[in-house]
Amino acid sequence: MKNNIYQLLTAEALQLCVSSMSTIAGVVISYDAFIQLQLQFSTQK
Repeated sequence: MKNNIYQLLTAEALQLCVSSMSTIAGVVISYDAFIQLQLQFSTQK
């Protein structure tokens, strides 16, 4: 029984890890785009 719970938790953690990684990737891409915009604005002035 204990082993089953452990496997379930591992699968859950793995799924969480994957989804958080894709979320982090999205945030990083958005942040990168934001920095690019800031650079463009600062060079125009």
